[in-house]
Amino acid sequence: MGISSRVMHYGVMTVTAATVVSAFESVGSILVIAMLIVPPATAFLLTRRLPAMLMLSVTLAALSAAVGHALAISVPAVVFGRLGFSEVQDASTAGMMAVAAGLFFFVAVLTAPQDGLVSRVLDHWRLALRIAREDLLGWLYRLEERGATPVSAAKHRTAPLSGRFLQALARWQLRQAGLVVGSDGTLRLTDRGRRQARHIVRSHRLWESYMSRHFPLPDDHLHDAAERVEHFIDADLSEQLNEELQQPAHDPHGRVIPDGDAVDRDGA
Repeated sequence: MGISSRVMHYGVMTVTAATVVSAFESVGSILVIAMLIVPPATAFLLTRRLPAMLMLSVTLAALSAAVGHALAISVPAVVFGRLGFSEVQDASTAGMMAVAAGLFFFVAVLTAPQDGLVSRVLDHWRLALRIAREDLLGWLYRLEERGATPVSAAKHRTAPLSGRFLQALARWQLRQAGLVVGSDGTLRLTDRGRRQARHIVRSHRLWESYMSRHFPLPDDHLHDAAERVEHFIDADLSEQLNEELQQPAHDPHGRVIPDGDAVDRDGA
């Protein structure tokens, strides 16, 4: 039972073709193409739910028509009047409707919750900041393993963070979250920070061990790849790696793999 998808497909295609053919004669090609493409594309940026997408498409098309008509009868007289062309009183309604639809699409490109440029920039910034925090925690943990003092840790030349503002913000967030204490010159891990840092270092060394076992890579090629992947290994995946590798005690470089702890990766 139900409606055949083939019938729906050809039915929609027939209605669309009839609408396009009749509309070309009455409103012109620009408006037809704009109204067929731009409102649905705008709605697609704003939602992934089909019912909401259909309603948004219709609403945006209606708004584009209303706004475009208002712009066509009001804007040209003001703009061209100031330029000395008082005889120009209006513009093509079809063209201005297309412009209005394009403006709505441009706003959606900027502000769409998932695919908008602003949200992508913010997501990228949040990820970069989280990686910066975790890099700093892992760096301090490795220095503790080597017995470095807080002062020498702050002066270590291989600090992994790049960008002064990113470094400063990462340190501030870690201090606010209670993961590190001390000034910028004497940073050291708290117990909470050490647990989270232990998870990061554990993920790094488990991934190095996994790559060493399954890929023909020399040991000096393992670190850079593990440094990227360590930020995306949660506790469950870490335990899966540990079980598959039969609970290794050391990584391929001979360094101790810390015990696992359940941690909140977004705690900072």
